[in-house]
Amino acid sequence: MLTTSDDNLAERLRRLRAHGGANEYEHGEVGINSRLDELQAAVLTVKLPHLDGWSNERANKAAVYSKLIKRLEFRL
Repeated sequence: MLTTSDDNLAERLRRLRAHGGANEYEHGEVGINSRLDELQAAVLTVKLPHLDGWSNERANKAAVYSKLIKRLEFRL
């Protein structure tokens, strides 16, 4: 699911969802029409509550790496 307050973006996303076509057999750009199967959806449903924690953990690790790299004698 995607949400946006931008009407133009919403229309483009609708087209991309349907292989890039606003009307049947009329495709202005290449789009994607893919769906999760039940097993993939179940796994992601279990993982989703952990996403914020994992993202915060990655950000914390990146901050530690950045701090340690600054001590070295080269620049990023």
